[in-house]
Amino acid sequence: MIRRSPIAVDKYVLDFNANEVSTQIIKVTTEIKGRDVLGEIIHNLPPCFDIDPPAGRMAVPSEVRVTYKSTMYPLEFDYDNLEFTIAERFRNEEDLDAKHLIKINLLGAPSRPIRKARNMTSDNTEPSCDICTLKFSEDDMNRIPLVLSCGHTLCRGCCQTLKDRSFNRTVSCPTDRSVTRGDVSKFIRNFCLINYLRETTQKPPVFCENPFVPCFENPNHEAAFYCSTCDVDFCESCFQTVHSHKILANHKVVPIADKPFKPTMCVNHPTKYVRYLCTNENCVYQPKLFCDDCMPDHRCPYTTDYFDRISENRGRVVKISNFIKQVDTNVMPKRKKVVMDCKASFSEDDRTIQMCYEKIEAHFERLKDTAIARFGCFLENAKDTAQRELNRIEKNAGEISKLRKDVDKFLNRREGFLDIEAMVDKEYEVRKKMAVFQRDMPKFSDYDFKPAMTEFPQKFPQPENDASRKRPAFDPNEIISIDD
Repeated sequence: MIRRSPIAVDKYVLDFNANEVSTQIIKVTTEIKGRDVLGEIIHNLPPCFDIDPPAGRMAVPSEVRVTYKSTMYPLEFDYDNLEFTIAERFRNEEDLDAKHLIKINLLGAPSRPIRKARNMTSDNTEPSCDICTLKFSEDDMNRIPLVLSCGHTLCRGCCQTLKDRSFNRTVSCPTDRSVTRGDVSKFIRNFCLINYLRETTQKPPVFCENPFVPCFENPNHEAAFYCSTCDVDFCESCFQTVHSHKILANHKVVPIADKPFKPTMCVNHPTKYVRYLCTNENCVYQPKLFCDDCMPDHRCPYTTDYFDRISENRGRVVKISNFIKQVDTNVMPKRKKVVMDCKASFSEDDRTIQMCYEKIEAHFERLKDTAIARFGCFLENAKDTAQRELNRIEKNAGEISKLRKDVDKFLNRREGFLDIEAMVDKEYEVRKKMAVFQRDMPKFSDYDFKPAMTEFPQKFPQPENDASRKRPAFDPNEIISIDD
């Protein structure tokens, strides 16, 4: 059950023209009488926006004026992620009780040239982190470029490592020793580098019969971008073709993964966005999704914030997608290599195996046929075991890849986040498939080979320090008795 929001705003989207100076007013009201209500303004707007009152605490009711000055349009800024928040904050309380996120759209923003960043080398190689030297990537969470308070850029993984190793949980820049405080997940991304990576990694259109997100121009193309001006999805080639004319060149485009979420409109009040969700299936009050105006009439105690539930569910699906992606692209290839190395170690072409044959022939001349047959059977059994494990991995790899595509398809369609039970089931199915892998896959060097071959070689016992015991080296001067 949630408490009814004491603060209300009259709009959640502000549209400004990039070439015009304009002002919009947000009315902040409250229904609470007889006590003071405090609000707080939080935003990430660039200097071309004036806020009155400025960021910080404010008394409610009040009016907030947002003014856009087109003459101060910065060269480099992420205009696809402008956020303006009016949060409720009671006097003498430290935590935010609720917040109203207001999306700001800058329409017709001109395309700006991307200036070469500090981490970009002169030979046009891909920019990389100065600490780990790995190339920045928008796809790998740990390699996303983040900007420190001093202006230097490091990958997210190195920022987190520096913070974890610091006694006061801060990030100390290795270049100038300046300190950056706060949660690494809230550090500003270097969108200059990200845009550069996007431009230098352009891909041809993906043809498929049933794409996850179809291109508006060609339904058989997989969409890669969303044009906020056209309000449709495009693949890269179709976007370039459609927007090649000068009149359309200033349209705003974002990657399909960053496509803004469109809130649902209230059924009873078509001009209002849905703000709440009723989780009680047997609730007599309708509808289940409703706005602030419907709140007084919906007295069900099982009411939660609509945007919080969407954000929570989407975050869970993102984690599931990242987990399956990690299994598909990292765990499975490594596991396959281990098993292939294991299988190769039992090859009869290996010198170690050939020396074992020689020992058997020297020590058991009269029994060599029986001993060799038993040793060959041991090798075949070991290789068969490795092959069966390899076949199991190959089979599960294809199924896991399919599950990953299903989860990515669910994410890219950007709907249905209220019910992610099917996605959770896919995560459970992947974990169940990983559980069937045989944990112990010993190589030939892990076995205690006996020249007598009276029985199959047994694995060396594991000491307490878990260090593998090695086979004794072959002594060419060893006296061997045939009659042993």
